[in-house]
Amino acid sequence: PLTAMPSSDSYALRWGTLNFAFSAVPHFKVGRARSEMVVIEGTSAWLTIVTTGGEGPEDEQAAHLDFVLQLRGDSRACAGVLPELWGLRPMSNTTIAMLIN
Repeated sequence: PLTAMPSSDSYALRWGTLNFAFSAVPHFKVGRARSEMVVIEGTSAWLTIVTTGGEGPEDEQAAHLDFVLQLRGDSRACAGVLPELWGLRPMSNTTIAMLIN
C-alpha cells in the first residue's frame, strides 16, 4: 500500500511482476534540462536508466542514457543478445554475425 504521497515529479506503477518507478534526479541537469531516471524491477533483475551528459548548455549534444543492470540469482539463466554482449553468456554465432554486419 501507498504509505506516503510521491512528489509531483515522480511516479510508480506495478504491472504483473514488474515495478516501474520514474523520477527527476534532484539537483542534476543535462544541459538546461533536468535529469530523469527510471527503475524497472522484476523477479530476476532490476535495471536503472538515467539521463546524463554535460552540465553546461553547450553539453546538451552529449546527452545520453547510462544504465545499470543488477541480476538476482543465477546469471546463467539469462539468454539472448545482451547477456552475450555483456559477457554473461558465451557469444553465439548469431550475435557474432550481428557484430560483423
